Amino acid sequence: MGKGRLWAHRLRERVQPAGAFTRARLHHLMTDWVVVAQAGLAVTLAWTLSSRILHSTEPIFAPVVALGTVVSSQSRRLGQTVQLIAGVVLGIAVGELFIVFIGIGFWQVGLSVMLAVALAIVLKGGTTVMFQAGSSAVLIATAPPATDIEFPRVLNGAIGAAVGLAVVIVFLPLHPVRVVRRAMFPTIEGLADRLSGCAHALTSRDAARAQSELQWFTEVGPQFSRLHTTVEGAREVVSLAPIRWPRRQAFERYERAIGQLERAVDNCQSLVRRTVTLIDDEEPTPECLVTAVNHLSDAVRLLDRDFDQDQEAATGTREMALSAVRDAGEAYAEGVGFSGGVVVAQIRAASTDLLRAIGVEHDEANRMVRRAVGTKARARTNLPQA
Repeated sequence: MGKGRLWAHRLRERVQPAGAFTRARLHHLMTDWVVVAQAGLAVTLAWTLSSRILHSTEPIFAPVVALGTVVSSQSRRLGQTVQLIAGVVLGIAVGELFIVFIGIGFWQVGLSVMLAVALAIVLKGGTTVMFQAGSSAVLIATAPPATDIEFPRVLNGAIGAAVGLAVVIVFLPLHPVRVVRRAMFPTIEGLADRLSGCAHALTSRDAARAQSELQWFTEVGPQFSRLHTTVEGAREVVSLAPIRWPRRQAFERYERAIGQLERAVDNCQSLVRRTVTLIDDEEPTPECLVTAVNHLSDAVRLLDRDFDQDQEAATGTREMALSAVRDAGEAYAEGVGFSGGVVVAQIRAASTDLLRAIGVEHDEANRMVRRAVGTKARARTNLPQA
C-alpha cells in the first residue's frame, strides 16, 4: 500500500509539470493565433492569385514569399520586412536572368550569388538582406528553367510579397495592444519577483539573498530594448492598419506607461541595493517596512491587469501602491537608519512611477503619495515631501 502511494506521488510529480508546460504552450498559441491565421490566409491568397487568376504554371514562389513576409513581420519593423522581401525578390530576379542568358552550372551559381549580394550591398541592405538575396539566387540558379516565360518566377515572388504585406497590414494585422502587453509582461513579472525576494531578504536578514536580486537589474536592459522595438512595430500597425485605428488610444496609454515602468525599475534597483547595505549594517527593520516592499511588489503585479483599465478603474495598482507608501511612512516614523530612509524614499518614488504608469497625472500622483504618508507621520519625523 505504501509502495502504491509512493508510485502515485512520483507520477504526480511528473504529470503536474508536464501539464503546466502544456497549458503554458496552449496559452501562448491562443495569444498568437493571429499569426497562424495570417500565414494561412497569405499562402491561400498568393496561390489563388498566381495560379487561378493570373494562370501562372509555376505559382509556388508566390505562396513561399508570402509566408516569408508574414513570418519576418513578427520580429521586424515594416521597413525591415520590406528590405528582407526585396532581397528575396532580387535574388530570384538575378537567378532567373542567369538561367535565361548563361544557363545552369557551378560557375553560373557562383556568379549569380556574387551579383545578388553585390546589388544588396549597393541598395544598402543589411546582412539578412544579403543572405536572402544570395540564397534565393542559389535556389533559382540551380532549379530547372522556367516553363512559363511570359510569367517569370520573379513576378510570382513580387505577388507573394505584395499579398503578404497586404495581409499583415490591411486584412489581418496584429493586435498592437496585445503584442505590447505580452512584451511588457516579462519585465513586470521580473520586477515583482525581485521586490518579493527583497522582502524575504529583509525578513530573514539575508544580505546574500538581497544581493542576488540585483543581478536581474543588470540584465533587464535587453528586455527594454526588445520592448521598444515591439512598440515601434505596434506603432506602425496602428498608423497603417485601418481596422486597428480604434486601438490608438489604448496603445498610446501603453506607450506612455513604458517610460514610467523604466523609472520604476531604476528606483527599485536603488531600493534593493540599499537593502543589502541595510542588512549588512544591521540597521533596524520595522515589520511595516517589509510589508511596504511586499505591497510594492503586489502593485507591480497588478499593472498587467490594470493597463487595460482607465485611471478610475485601475484601483488595484493604485491602492496597493498607496498602501506601500503608508507602510513605508509608518516604518520611517518607527525609526530606521540611513539606508532604511533611502529604502523608504525609493518606495515612495517607485509608487509614484506606478501611479503615473496607470495614467495619474504627475501633480495628482504626488498629492496622492503625500496624503498616503499622512500629516501626523510627517510632523513626527520631518519626512520629506515626494
